[in-house]
Amino acid sequence: MNMSKKLFSNCHERGSAGKERSAGTGAYPTVCEASGHHPPPDPDRGRATNSKMPSKAALLRRRVKARRSAVQALYQWQLSGKDPRDIFNEFEAERDITQVDRDYFRTLLREIPIQVETLEQQLIGVIDRPVNELGPVERAVLWIGIYELMFCPEIPWRVVLNEAIELTKLFGAEQAHKYVNGVLDKVAHAVRSQEIAAA
Repeated sequence: MNMSKKLFSNCHERGSAGKERSAGTGAYPTVCEASGHHPPPDPDRGRATNSKMPSKAALLRRRVKARRSAVQALYQWQLSGKDPRDIFNEFEAERDITQVDRDYFRTLLREIPIQVETLEQQLIGVIDRPVNELGPVERAVLWIGIYELMFCPEIPWRVVLNEAIELTKLFGAEQAHKYVNGVLDKVAHAVRSQEIAAA
């Protein structure tokens, strides 16, 4: 299966959703608490329904799917140069994202292109090649991982690395997950040193 088909096919469930947790609350906030950015309100939020509130496990699965969608969307952004808002709208119109954490997907797709230079500063002296020589999948996964390490302190650093590994296994080249893990481990020790030392 080629890369495009891999990225845009309906993928089987993978990832370490069950390991992901939020400090203090027991469930994730809508967006990363430290980013200071909030997505536009969801018109369906707060509307009364007959269904029960989703379980913590269901929320974590939605977060995993949001990361997968973000990898696909950031891949598309790298290749097409489209406005990230247009890419998000295309996903909503053309794909079934009802089981995706839409707010987190939207946050990643909006904030990573804005913060990309800051994120890639963390790769200086860490990777063994120019950033533009990274594959688009690995680059997208590293962006997500570094964004979460820098701006989402409520996500444990090991969870960030585990999710990045699973994303790379799902979408990336064979054995690329080892490279991504090594890079993000170094970034984590730089930006999450206190958390790691306390573990």
